[in-house]
Amino acid sequence: MENPEQGKKKQTRHFFVIVFLVAVAMLIVSSLLGEIIMSPLARNLDDGWVFLMEYASFISFWIVVPAYCFFWDKELLPVFRPGRGNTLKNLLIGLGIGLGMNLTCALAAIAHGDIVLYYSQFDALYLIVGILAVMIQSGGEELVTRGYMLGATRERHGTVFAIAFNSLFFAAAHLMNPGVTVLSIANIILVGVLCSLLVVFYDSLWMPIGLHTAWNYCQSLLLGLPHSGIVSAKALFKLDAATDSFFYSAAFGLEGSAFTVIIESACIALVLDLNRDKLKKRDERQTSS
Repeated sequence: MENPEQGKKKQTRHFFVIVFLVAVAMLIVSSLLGEIIMSPLARNLDDGWVFLMEYASFISFWIVVPAYCFFWDKELLPVFRPGRGNTLKNLLIGLGIGLGMNLTCALAAIAHGDIVLYYSQFDALYLIVGILAVMIQSGGEELVTRGYMLGATRERHGTVFAIAFNSLFFAAAHLMNPGVTVLSIANIILVGVLCSLLVVFYDSLWMPIGLHTAWNYCQSLLLGLPHSGIVSAKALFKLDAATDSFFYSAAFGLEGSAFTVIIESACIALVLDLNRDKLKKRDERQTSS
């Protein structure tokens, strides 16, 4: 049984300001460590492989975040481990959701004539390694936001605050990306909410990792569209022309469009609807307590 002193320390450690500072420190330390690890490996590589090395540099997040939790916040460790909701099935479901969302947004932009793609090249090794590299990058971001931040602030401040807090932090971390717009930030906040709900309802960090990976991989390495304003040099397809519209942002890509806001909002609504019984039970517990 946890004694009062342990509970007090835990509450202090999970105060949102402390969590924010720890998360910022994780980003800084992980970024520096990733640069140290990957810089020697990126020498003499062409632009396409350097692009993948930038994704793979997020391997440092997989070291720093679990290490912090192991030494200072052991109660958060189960969220990273296989088991419970962290199953291959949920990872595949997440991949399917992310792929479906991105293709829906891309096909709408193509059908409306906002983007024109052409076949560029097929490099099987690049695309296979790219899946792993993108999962390292996407998973690294999820470890900080939906792994550490959501779990820590949820314990002290409640689920609604924890979801909003980590989603805003996630969006703020993208403010310096090329071509960032108000709509792109709104989309990043919404995908943060969606990923948080998957953790809350399905007890799975792997599901949002899958969603995040599939979105980035499809958009960047398959379709050759900007990912957070950055374009891959060796994508399967390349962008021939693009115009701003309801379906696409020439500056930021699919993530900067109003249509993506609708798709992400619809997915959030669907997840809430599918889990309305869980929400009802939670409300009943809160009312009776």
